Amino acid sequence: MTSEPAILQRFLNAVDALNRYFKDHPQLSKGEESHTEYGFTNSIEIKKGWDGDFSALARELLKASFTLTITVVVGGYETEFSIGIKNADGNESLEASCTRAEEIVGNAPPDEAVPTFEAFQQLTKRSSKSGQPLVVTEVFTAINSLTAQGAKVAVTISASLSKNQIEPEAGSLSPGATLQKVAYYLFAENLVKELETKSLEGLENDFCERDKRTVIVLFDSSDFLSGDLLTICGRGHENELRDSLIQPPPKEVLDATRKTLDFRKSEILGDFQTQWITPDFFDLSGSPAEANGTLASLCNQLSAFQTLLSALFMGDYIERCEDGYRVEYRGIRVTKLCLNPKLFLNQTAPGALRKLYAYAYEGFSADKLEIVQQFLSLMVGSVDALWSKAVEIREAAEKNYAIVLRDKVSVYFDALNKIEDRIKTAVDKFAESVINLSRDLSGDLYKVGGLIAAAIAGALLKPDFGWLVALAASSVIALYLWLVIFYYLSTLKSTYDLSNAQHTGFIDSFTDILGPTKIKGFHDDDHLKQARDLYAERLSAAEQIYVSVLILCLLIVEACTYKLGALYVHS
Repeated sequence: MTSEPAILQRFLNAVDALNRYFKDHPQLSKGEESHTEYGFTNSIEIKKGWDGDFSALARELLKASFTLTITVVVGGYETEFSIGIKNADGNESLEASCTRAEEIVGNAPPDEAVPTFEAFQQLTKRSSKSGQPLVVTEVFTAINSLTAQGAKVAVTISASLSKNQIEPEAGSLSPGATLQKVAYYLFAENLVKELETKSLEGLENDFCERDKRTVIVLFDSSDFLSGDLLTICGRGHENELRDSLIQPPPKEVLDATRKTLDFRKSEILGDFQTQWITPDFFDLSGSPAEANGTLASLCNQLSAFQTLLSALFMGDYIERCEDGYRVEYRGIRVTKLCLNPKLFLNQTAPGALRKLYAYAYEGFSADKLEIVQQFLSLMVGSVDALWSKAVEIREAAEKNYAIVLRDKVSVYFDALNKIEDRIKTAVDKFAESVINLSRDLSGDLYKVGGLIAAAIAGALLKPDFGWLVALAASSVIALYLWLVIFYYLSTLKSTYDLSNAQHTGFIDSFTDILGPTKIKGFHDDDHLKQARDLYAERLSAAEQIYVSVLILCLLIVEACTYKLGALYVHS
């Protein structure tokens, strides 16, 4: 089995070290954790002295190619340090380059801490202006002194690894591999806290990317939940993580997602800004129903998003409102509800509304969705009723849709019979037209041939009078042929095109009943195609024959004119 790319393995080891550090130092209260791809930002409040063993952690992160920054806020003053390793005479030491030092809005430190605070300001401002790095222990010492003197110190640790360092190495696992959308969290509870603040648009913007799988890695969990579009992976599942990071969702899943979104856009009105997530996005295997603790909270939050989306995808009209989304179900009566994810936490019947949505979108039938919307408008008067009545609504919708299908079966076969009769009539009509065209052509050639032969014979027997008769006959025939070519045959072509257009329009009128695939089969009917091709070929051949005879007549006219002119000169 191919091993993980070295840079990714170093990343995993480094974040394990971060995780252990916070677990081993309960005196550092965990604050808000936000994620970037391949990075972490964890805000902590220093309550007691900051242990110096952070230096060991910093070295491990930096050697793993992390970019490490520390932001310190104390007494209305904020500084940012970029942590690096300095090598001098074979000895390594940590240094802190002050990249920012500025006054902000905040409370002044206690009087006891003012001298230390002012010294810290002078130290950091001098470093910021000169670009001369500080020794990390100087920063730690200042922070510890300030906290010991009663000052409130907030520290934000940001550790990130460039995506450009990881992505090329994914190709060593699978040629042409592209990393999927990924988010890492040191603590699962921080992920839950962040999700609690998200709207559907915020969730999609921060955690999703079109045509890609979303992979969420939790470093304080050993659980693994997987789906076609979402994977939640804890430690101990590095092989699954590796595969999830580089393998895109199956093509059939992406196609089904696009069809679902297109169907939603065609059937639902209003303002709904999400462009990728559907209720199916949150389908996970791995027994999330049996989860407990933080994982249970996470699954509960994801289930709330899924249920909300299910409710919205079955609406007739959607718009944003202050508290979330206003959805309307328009049936015999209009039901309006204001929905947001918090309303669907701790459902008594999780999954019921998801199953109703799955039924409504199965086959992408507008009739089925409309029936579900009708029952939603009749039977749902509150948010609780959305899931408590979901099973009952589905059963009622299935019965009514079965009646609709029975009626449609009769209409379906009636449409089939009408089209088949129309095709048979069209084939017979084209065959009859071919016979008539052949008969007309034969008759015209017989007449023209007879006249030309008589004129030539007269000209030979009585030159003085015969050539004049031949000229007159040839001119009349030429005029007749010109009318045949430019009027009669042109009319036949227009009639042929009109007949084809009417036939095509008649068949296309049954598209809603029979579907595009069946309609295409009728358009491609072999007998109809042969009849059309035969008529088109005979019409083209007739045109060529008439044009040839017209040219012959014009040559005869020219010959007669020349001969009569010669006779006139001799006389």
